[in-house]
Amino acid sequence: MRQFTLISLTLRSFWICVVLLSINQTAMAYDEIQCKQLNCGIISNTPKTSLLSVNPDPLTTVDRGDAQNVTVKWSVRFGLRAKYELCATDSLTSGPQSSDPCITLPGATLVNSGVAGNTFEDALTLSAAFYQPTAEFYIQTTSLIHLIGNPPSTAFSNRLVFVWPLKLPNLYAHNPKPDLGNGLVQIQHDISNIGMDHAGASVTEFVVSVCDGLAVLPSIDPDDPESESICTSKNARFMTTFSVQKSVSQVAVGARERYFTDITSLIPTSTNGLWVSVTAYVDVQQDIDESNEFDNVRFETSYIIP
Repeated sequence: MRQFTLISLTLRSFWICVVLLSINQTAMAYDEIQCKQLNCGIISNTPKTSLLSVNPDPLTTVDRGDAQNVTVKWSVRFGLRAKYELCATDSLTSGPQSSDPCITLPGATLVNSGVAGNTFEDALTLSAAFYQPTAEFYIQTTSLIHLIGNPPSTAFSNRLVFVWPLKLPNLYAHNPKPDLGNGLVQIQHDISNIGMDHAGASVTEFVVSVCDGLAVLPSIDPDDPESESICTSKNARFMTTFSVQKSVSQVAVGARERYFTDITSLIPTSTNGLWVSVTAYVDVQQDIDESNEFDNVRFETSYIIP
């Protein structure tokens, strides 16, 4: 009787093993171990997944709020049934979070099947909820088979960096120039929108340094003979410095707008004339999301005749 009991248990274990290892559904996986035959390995209820590509890369440029059509290639090892979703992080450094937007990967097209697992390709439409200028895609795997009373387990694949470009405005700062007329001293400044969308209201800041007209101005770059001269507080004939802001209304796509900012009351007097160095900072308060944030500053030094 004891021998019969041992044989019965051995057979039962054998059939359990056969049942488990015979599972070969479309999106199932097994842990990484050395195997010499198909579908061999330890069964996992959160199969290992790999995100291979999301194309196009970078994503196409779309209007704000528009969706993106992408093709996702991914692989999964054999194992128990699970749910697979393509998700996007909140930023490059945030990592997976429960609040991340996700969309189901149906495994619609089987690209390759082998001992290592299956590779799939899915065509998906990502809503604007996925939008981040630069973040990471990843696959979230959620077990569908788990013990009653226990929550389903979740695992995450590798992450791929993506860029989602929008049609954005781009404010371009032109050189600021002092303008004299009717007893006033004004800063004349042009702003162009060379982007792909209208730019809303913003603020431009001017930082102004004034030196006496007899000052010898050094170059910003001493090694460049064509470098702009500049008045700074280190100059022996330095007189004053101040900043002033100018509100800027909407700038349409392709438009170039000219603004004048009165600085008469802030300018000192000198019978020798004045050197005025002005730096213009467009959208200084970062009110506008732009396609290029590195062309918002311009500088110029001008001489004002007394």
